[in-house]
Amino acid sequence: MAEGRLGQATGHAWGAAVAAMVARDAETLEEVRGLAGEIEEQAEGSGRREAQRLVAYCAACIADVHEGVPPDSPNWRIFRWS
Repeated sequence: MAEGRLGQATGHAWGAAVAAMVARDAETLEEVRGLAGEIEEQAEGSGRREAQRLVAYCAACIADVHEGVPPDSPNWRIFRWS
């Protein structure tokens, strides 16, 4: 991010978020949400909107993990990578 590669950072953060969601790893999702928030502060335009989506996605996944939403629910299936 220091070099201004926010788009690339966002892409990597999405990958980490999906992997954490599949692993039901709320701690990593919290870290990714924090990173996405930092990207959101620095980005503009579509990059900012993508970071906002990632923040919201992480928040929803964290809530699902804490609420015990089963991994076979439709929300989880949509994003599961095989």
